[in-house]
Amino acid sequence: MFSKHVTTPYWIRMRLLHEKFLIELRQSLLATLNDALKRIGSRMGFECELKVDGLPTDHEVDIALNQLDSGSLPLVKIMEMF
Repeated sequence: MFSKHVTTPYWIRMRLLHEKFLIELRQSLLATLNDALKRIGSRMGFECELKVDGLPTDHEVDIALNQLDSGSLPLVKIMEMF
């Protein structure tokens, strides 16, 4: 179904670069939130940290971009990872 809608790798590259932006944004937000939790916890006597698992990583996006550039996988297979 995906291949019926996309005819160019340009769209996939833009989607992967957007995914990379979202990862950086998520990491920044989590770092800021964890810093605030650490400060609050030190005053109130608790420790906690938020972690997110199961979402794409920077490394996975870089691998997908390399696969897109090399043509080693079909476009649909690359996007199935996301």
